[in-house]
This record gives sequence, structure tokens and C-alpha cells, in this order.
Amino acid sequence: MKHFRGTSVILVFFAFTAALVVFFALTGSEKEISGPSPSQTGKVITPRIDSEKFLSANTVDTEQLAFEDSNNVKIALSPTELPLSVLTQDFDGDPSEEQLVAYRKNGDAENRVYLMYIDFNETNGNYEKVWSSPTIITRPQTLRLFTKDLLGDRSICAILTGLNDRGEQTITVFHKKEKNSPVAFSKIAELAVDGSIVIKESERTEAYEMGLTRAPSFPISTLSRDLESSNILDQIEVIYNWDPSSGQYVRVGTNRIERKSVVQRQLRNLVDGTPGKVEAFLQGLWYSVQSATSGRRSIYFDPERREIIFYSEGTQEVYSWTNSSPTRYGLYITCQNISITTLKRFIDVNLENGDTITLRIYEDVKIKIGVADSWDGVYQKMTGADRKISQHEEAAPQPLSPWVSEKYEGNEGSLHFNADGTFLWPQGKEIQEGKYLFFQYGSTELLELHPKTGSSPRVVYQVERQKEGKTGTILVLSRVQLSSKGIQTMNLVPLRLRKIEQ
Repeated sequence: MKHFRGTSVILVFFAFTAALVVFFALTGSEKEISGPSPSQTGKVITPRIDSEKFLSANTVDTEQLAFEDSNNVKIALSPTELPLSVLTQDFDGDPSEEQLVAYRKNGDAENRVYLMYIDFNETNGNYEKVWSSPTIITRPQTLRLFTKDLLGDRSICAILTGLNDRGEQTITVFHKKEKNSPVAFSKIAELAVDGSIVIKESERTEAYEMGLTRAPSFPISTLSRDLESSNILDQIEVIYNWDPSSGQYVRVGTNRIERKSVVQRQLRNLVDGTPGKVEAFLQGLWYSVQSATSGRRSIYFDPERREIIFYSEGTQEVYSWTNSSPTRYGLYITCQNISITTLKRFIDVNLENGDTITLRIYEDVKIKIGVADSWDGVYQKMTGADRKISQHEEAAPQPLSPWVSEKYEGNEGSLHFNADGTFLWPQGKEIQEGKYLFFQYGSTELLELHPKTGSSPRVVYQVERQKEGKTGTILVLSRVQLSSKGIQTMNLVPLRLRKIEQ
């Protein structure tokens, strides 16, 4: 009898264990079929900057713009070291990641931007600052940090560009040394000019891409004013090439570039060091003269609202105009995407004549978000005459109006959109107010609300406009989030608002 009882207990135990295994197997399968849990999805990038202060300010502190980057620094910085930009990647082929951190020092009389290298110490298991060096950039809000194989040997060069206090374009290039070298990086180029600086990239061979051969190094070109010419538009181009024997970029040639002088006086008055004059000159719509080959593009500069709108092939991107720095030939602009705040653009504007500008636009390359090809090129200002084009030519696209004067009503209360970019939304005893913006993401129309007060965060809605009867309009707003993967739905009940004719 005792033996039978023991056998029964064992059988019950195994039966219970088998049931648990089957249960967890089934629930695991259901989770796998239904898709990843919210914690497994890609990180959603949400704006974190106070909207009222951000949208109205002419200059936004760079430390605030780099908030997300600074949170990821792998060591504790000193109280005087303020991070500006961070790159995290494998720089030396070992299992751990390293970091490049651009920062400035409180109390530095020259207000220079520095670069530090943070490496993992396998002996003590901690990250450590192993190298640091200053640059000649003194306007942190114009900083751009990225890496590139300049030399064609698959080594890493850290490149920092930006402006100094004289409004000159600068570039500093640090070359990554071998892993066991006593110095992590060496400076191989540092230039400052009153014009522009360009890395003259060229397409590299398939053999290089496959790791079979080296490639030629990329030259660096500078454009500055020709001091021997009375025409302020005439420039001198200086070419620098990599010299392996000296370990430096050295000057190898110059070219004179003559420009038309018919609008010298007008441009001289504009580029007198006052950014407001150039901003007023840029006000309006500019279209690319290369549109026939690169697709129809236009850029709308709105200095009053501190907005820059990029329009290309049905896609509209809206950026907040966060900083303007005068240069010898125009303006250096920093702007930031209003919805995905880690996306930044740096615009180098050169004035060519009364209705033509040349733009060099640099993306923040730390974010891979599928941003299309370059916006660089020559742009002309849109005038009334430009709109009267022939019937065989496609009309230039107009940026969609981000602000309207309309009123809607629904179960959530009355939503008032004002033409000055503000909204009012009474909801029971609470009243929400702030700034709003209609914009396009690809072919999708979106609405973003920036509450002015309270703890309410920014919210983004996908917009669908439905007809009601012959003249009525229903606005259907579905909550979404914008991330590096695009538009992500939130599976909430859409809001339905009926337009009230005023």
C-alpha cells in the first residue's frame, strides 16, 4: 500500500510538471505569433524640449539640443565639462564600444570645443577617458561631429566642423592611431577660412568596398575671399591632400574663381555681420535650379516664425530655426526637426546675387533614419513671374500651410485653430492651449500639438479628412508616434471632429 501511494505521488508530480511545460509552451507560442511586446519594439524618439521657449527663441542652447546624446556618456564628466555631441561605436575592433564626446569647458576663456575619447579598460572593467584635445570651434551651436575614412585605408578619422568667433568656417580632423599606440588620435588637419570648407568625396571602387584594396584619400577644399580682387564675390580655392610622409594634410594647389560684380553693393550691405538682414533676405520660397535632374524641390524660410520647410516630391519636413551665425558670404543656420528632435540640419547659405543662393546642407549623421539624398545646390527665389510657367512644365510645389483659421467640435470639446499657429481646446473644466502645426510625413498628413502649460506632452495625430454631405467636413485624428522606424500607430480610439463654418 505504501508503495502504491508513493507511485501515485510520483505520477501526479510528473503529470503536473508536464502540464506546466505544455502551458508555458502554448503561451510562449501565442506571444511569438502575436508579435513582440512593447518593450521589444524600437525606441520611440519623443520631443523633450519646452515648446513655447523652443519655438520662440532665436538661439537654443546646444547642450539642450544634445540632451539625449549627453545622457549616454559612459563616464561621469567633471562639473565643468558640458557634453555637446556623442558618437558611440567600435573604433578599434574589440568586443566593446568606444565613445567620442565633443564638449566644452566652463571657464575656458576661449570657449573652445574639445574632443575626448573614452575607451573600455579590460583590467578594471570600467570605461575611462584616455585622450582629449581642443579644436578651433568656438560657437558650440554650429558644431557637427562625424567619422569618415578620409585616407582610404579603412582607418577612422574624427571630423569636427563649425564656426569660430570671427564667423569663419573651421574643420579639425583627428586620425585614429593603432590600438597599442600611446596616443589614441593625432591631429592631421585644422583649417579656418572666411568662406566654406568641403571634403571632396568621390566614389570608391568595388574592390575597396569589399576590403581588397585601398582607395585614394579625399582632398579638402577651402573657398575664401580673393583679397587681391576688388570684387567681394571673387574667391580663392585652396586644395589640401593627404601626405603620408608628414602625416598631415598639406596644400597642393590654388584656383581663382571670378564672380559677377553687378550686385556687389547690395550683398556688401547684407553680409555686414548682422544675421537679421540675411534672414530677411531669405524670407520666402526658394526652388532648386537642378530640379530637372534631382526632382522638384523647394525650401521655405520663415524667420518670423523661426521655421524652415523642406519640400520634395510630395514630402514636407518642418524644422525649427534654432540659430543663425553670420559668415563672410551669408549665414550658417542650425535647425532641428520639430517632431524628431534628434534630427538636425546645418545649412551653409552663400549669397550669389539678388535672387540666387548656394546651399550646402549637412545632416546629423549620427541618426540613420532614411533621409534622402543631398539638398546641396543652387536655389532661386520664387517670384510672381516664376509661377507663370509654360503649360508643358510642371508647376513648382507650394509648401502646405501649417496654420489655418478653423473651428471643430466633437465629444472632446471645441478645437479652435488660429492663423497665428496657436490652438485653444476647452475640454470640460480644463482648457488646453498652445501651438500647433499641420505637416506632411511622406504622403501622410499629421497634426502636432504643443501644449503651452501643464504637464501634457506634445502629441501627434494622423489626419484624415472625410466629407459629410455636400459641404461638411469631418476631421478624424488618430494618435501616432514618430520614431526612427517612421509612423507608429497607438491603437487608441480616433477623435472625430466636425468643422464649424464661420
